[in-house]
Amino acid sequence: MDHAVFADMESGELEKLLKGKKTMIIRGSTGRRFPNGSVAPGDVVYFVRDLGKAVAVAKGIVKGCRRSGQDSKAPELISSFSESLSLCAAEAKKWARRKHVLLVEFGRVDEIGPFAVDFPKAAGGWLSADYINRIRLD
Repeated sequence: MDHAVFADMESGELEKLLKGKKTMIIRGSTGRRFPNGSVAPGDVVYFVRDLGKAVAVAKGIVKGCRRSGQDSKAPELISSFSESLSLCAAEAKKWARRKHVLLVEFGRVDEIGPFAVDFPKAAGGWLSADYINRIRLD
């Protein structure tokens, strides 16, 4: 499965991934539903920037996923992978307040030739597709 994910511009998430300073991303939810439950090892994640329209600029292959749940607490999960996540204290505190967190690990993230994607605002920053060409605009 392929996924289009908005990169967090404020934290420099994509730049850190491209330079190898971090190997995981984090996403979370405060509600009942678990965020992005369909991501699995071997999936391809396309990192998207808002350049007037949603544009995929990098991609990585998912190496592993970790999810917090009823029996595991988000703060403990985040602290056990703090080096891979490369979060500042404020970011770690923000994510630790979430009821559910998802950590997605990558072996490597590479820049790609940019292309526009159909990314509805209601997608919440993560959009799954059977194949990226189904949501590719060009």
